[in-house]
Amino acid sequence: MRSLFQLPWVLLGNFNDILFGHEQRGGNFSNARASEFQTMLDNCDLLDLGYFGNKYTWQRPSMGGRLISRRLDRALGNQSWRVLFPEATLEVLTRFHSDHNPILLRCGLVQRRRGVRPFRFEAAWATHEGFSDIVKLAWCGEGGNVLNALQATREESIKFNREVFCNIFRRKKSLEAKMKGVQKALENVDSASLIRLQGELLQEYNSILLQEKIHWFQKSREQWIKFGNKNTTFFHTQTVIRRRRNHVSGLFLPNGEWCSDNNVLEHEASLYFKNIFCMREATGESIITPNMPTLSDDNKNLLVAPVTKEEVFKALTGMKSFKAPGPDGFQPIFFKLYWHVVGDDVWNLINEAFQTGIIDTKLAETLIVLIPKVDAPLSYKDFRPISLCNVVYKLITKVLVNRLRVFIGNIMSPLQSSFIPGRSTVDNAIILQEVLHFMNKSKRKKGDLIFKLDLEKAYDRIDWEFLNNVLLDFGFPDITCRLIMNCVSSSSLHLLWNGVKSAAIIPRRGLRQGDPLSPYLFVLCMEKLGLLINQAVFDHRWQPIKISKEGPSISHLFFADDCLLFIKAHNSQVRLMQIIIDEFCTKSGLKINVEKSRAFASKTITSAKKARIQGISNIRFTTLGKYLGFPIFYGRPRREVFQPVMDRISAKLATWKGKLLSKPGRVTLANAVISSIPTFFMQLYWFPNYICSTLDQMSRDFIWKGSSGKGINLVAWTKITRRRREGGLNTRISRFKNVSLLGKLVWDLLQGHDKFWVSIMSKKYLLSDSILKCQRKQGSYVWRSIIKAHDVLLLGFKLKLGNGDVSFWFEDWTGEGPLCEKVWAIDVHDLEMRVGMFKRHIMGNDKCRQCDSQEETVMHCFRDCHEVQEVWRILQFVSCDTFYQIDNFKMWVNHGIKLGGALFLSTIWEIWLGRNRLVFEGSKTKAWQVALAAKSLSEAMTNVFLNHEVNSNLPKWVGWSAPSENCVILNTDGSVMEDKAGFGGVLRSSNGAWIHGFCGNVDGYEIIGVELLGILQGLRIAQRLGLSRVYCQTNSLAAVKWIQGGVSHMHHYSNLVQEIHKLLDKDWAVSISHVLRECNKCADYFAKLGLNCPDRLTNFMEPPLDVIPLLQADAAGERFLRV
Repeated sequence: MRSLFQLPWVLLGNFNDILFGHEQRGGNFSNARASEFQTMLDNCDLLDLGYFGNKYTWQRPSMGGRLISRRLDRALGNQSWRVLFPEATLEVLTRFHSDHNPILLRCGLVQRRRGVRPFRFEAAWATHEGFSDIVKLAWCGEGGNVLNALQATREESIKFNREVFCNIFRRKKSLEAKMKGVQKALENVDSASLIRLQGELLQEYNSILLQEKIHWFQKSREQWIKFGNKNTTFFHTQTVIRRRRNHVSGLFLPNGEWCSDNNVLEHEASLYFKNIFCMREATGESIITPNMPTLSDDNKNLLVAPVTKEEVFKALTGMKSFKAPGPDGFQPIFFKLYWHVVGDDVWNLINEAFQTGIIDTKLAETLIVLIPKVDAPLSYKDFRPISLCNVVYKLITKVLVNRLRVFIGNIMSPLQSSFIPGRSTVDNAIILQEVLHFMNKSKRKKGDLIFKLDLEKAYDRIDWEFLNNVLLDFGFPDITCRLIMNCVSSSSLHLLWNGVKSAAIIPRRGLRQGDPLSPYLFVLCMEKLGLLINQAVFDHRWQPIKISKEGPSISHLFFADDCLLFIKAHNSQVRLMQIIIDEFCTKSGLKINVEKSRAFASKTITSAKKARIQGISNIRFTTLGKYLGFPIFYGRPRREVFQPVMDRISAKLATWKGKLLSKPGRVTLANAVISSIPTFFMQLYWFPNYICSTLDQMSRDFIWKGSSGKGINLVAWTKITRRRREGGLNTRISRFKNVSLLGKLVWDLLQGHDKFWVSIMSKKYLLSDSILKCQRKQGSYVWRSIIKAHDVLLLGFKLKLGNGDVSFWFEDWTGEGPLCEKVWAIDVHDLEMRVGMFKRHIMGNDKCRQCDSQEETVMHCFRDCHEVQEVWRILQFVSCDTFYQIDNFKMWVNHGIKLGGALFLSTIWEIWLGRNRLVFEGSKTKAWQVALAAKSLSEAMTNVFLNHEVNSNLPKWVGWSAPSENCVILNTDGSVMEDKAGFGGVLRSSNGAWIHGFCGNVDGYEIIGVELLGILQGLRIAQRLGLSRVYCQTNSLAAVKWIQGGVSHMHHYSNLVQEIHKLLDKDWAVSISHVLRECNKCADYFAKLGLNCPDRLTNFMEPPLDVIPLLQADAAGERFLRV
């Protein structure tokens, strides 16, 4: 059919197919059929004309009685028809006798009422060379009064447009006619003047084309394509579609009647929003909570400090140039273009507002536009009232916001994530997914509950008196409170209904959505509810959810007006929740919409219990649906989870856009869409491979087939995805983008320890380990996504010092000075020089300073000296046959590094230090001390490098030590050999000095019995000696657990444990702990001595001779190798 029509055309009727998953309810969505339908639209250059009225056009019952609804009927037109009939609307009528709804296409021939349309600054005016002078004269003639200057500029601009600039489209047609006449004349005669005139006309025509392009770009509100060449038709079409989408043709009135009369709809809209903004229901009283955070003196000084011109300009540059203007009609682009003219006056006005706390009420005038929440709005509730504020007013609030953002995180709970630097929507979504995963896996009978509360018209219902009390409670300065309340309460609202400005509404409550300050004020108000909940948790009245043993508890999660509450599944908990919410709503003016609110329970909660809870809360149990735009699920995600992403990208990459854009424009749009829309989901979930492949395919098809729907890929995808400086188009591969976004979560788990979700995930999955060493793969889908990204990223992790571009030796990357000033280098040439000086009779002795028996060569100093050989023996290097076979020092070092790596190098260094201490200080270091120092240095060096895991099975150095000063250490042990059982122990001071020793034997005891008997006897002796602070150490872990945890009174050794407990309960400080056997050698000596002891108990006032070396070694801090 397409080949038969060259003119604008439209198709209307039942197509028996749908394009997107949201166009049906019930049944299964077929991607294959939707793809075929989309291909047909692409081949025929058709686009959907939209609709209003009922959402679905066909309905029938399926098996089981459930209804299946689909939007099978629609109107399709090509781009030419859409532009020709910009007012055309499709209405879905009521169904009576058929399973299809009738549809009615109105082509917009009925003349609409033309009301007062607000002034709009045209960016195309700035292309005229004389407009800058007009702005300067109009502005400077008002003596610095910004409001009067804007009014004068507005009047002069309108006059300029009428008398000089004129209608772009009429000028374009006039120039085309002149060009046609000149070209006809040139066909008959050669004329230099006509050729010159043709060039001038062509230059003027190009200027008009530029102005036309700017005009439609400004009206299109297009965010994806930047201003470029030959895109005028694209921007024009986009403007028509946007206007059609935002135009309200019919709605259900509050009384339930359907109405399509524009006058009636406008009148009812004014009444509806006047009722919202002007009715005051709250008491406005302050909510008093103990331990409430307040602003510091530095924060207060920051808020009241004089405003600088740089602050104002920074706030201006932070605004998008072509954002919709306020009542004065000037967009940010005007102030950016003429900042050299208007800057000083605007800055003075803003600085005065901060110093006085007062603003002119005209600055706060606001237009209200209605943005549909759904594709086909049916009532006024389906619109979101967005405020269009004047740019100068927004500069005041934006400067205030920039100051507020510096410290707002200090007074906000970590459970509030919205609009706070360093926090994002992902934080709350991760926590909710983890809670759902926990509840799905939990087998607790009592169970947990989640309540997802919907706050009805949240911003519009905030009570002003309550807001003022909140600011005062947080400690805001009086002048700042006055400024904020002036900004909030000085406004007058004008509803912009289908482009026509209505009468003013004077509000008495609410915050304006569109004002940069409103989100932060709302967050401060919601923090009051969070403080009430926190206080209830602190008083042990509110029982929060805890998803891991060591992790933090979770009572609530806030993101602006999205509210999640977590409690135990008890009726009393639900009633407490109701009481707290009712108190907050009564004072703040907010209202819970129970119809849209949802509840979710653990799997173990019965239906009867759910019914009782629903009866108390009036909130129905169902799935949570989406949260902050993220699909919420548990288990493995199905294809339907990612379908909305595919639908949005398909809509943004509509074929008609590809046909109206040049190839560079298509590349720009594809890069913007693919890099933006999936980003929201990719930062939380690992996308399946088929989704990533489909996204890449959609991008390729749009780039190469956008103009005709057909074509081949002329350049390999691998080349297109390269960076521009490498010859590519900088198109992102979906999988790489997904990994990089999830990599941010991996980095947060490494570095972002102050984030609440990191604390939860760390305690649940990592415990005290690092994400780089984590082996746990199972968990929620979010955790599995993080681990998959971690596995990919781990291959590219590299150790970098400081900021990644510093010298290891000569720059201060440690913060404690360059290493070259702290680390000594070993110059082996000093030893060779010493030997040479002896041969030349310059030095009288070349003997080794450690053994004083052989020549001190390099190899002798580091390996062959018998003092040094003991070090290598302790560290077990001598077990290698080749260790002593290499005589070349360099080759030996290389061989040693292969054998022992960091330990070998550390040992050489410590041997050199020990040799120098002997030479220069006269102190000799023992072999075991050198070995211990080398081992410690080696472990420290190994731990520096993240990619090298420390082997926990390596030998460890252990030894006896006192837990603290001014105490007595009691070491006890037991020993069993055949039919003999002995026990023993020793008491020493904290510096290892001898106090008392004992040993003994007993018949028929097992090893645990004699261990307990040794502890009992040692404690009795310590009490008898009058000791008041005793640390008892034993190498029997079982005995320590029995004493600390207790045993059954029927147990064979329960009487020993009870006697020990009686001693512990007496008035003295005693602790019992476990030590390794290498730290308990003295007690082991006395226990073995007790095996052959003639008496049941023998006391030693002086130490036996055989135990003195052991006592001396412990007192000297000697360490022993534990393999």
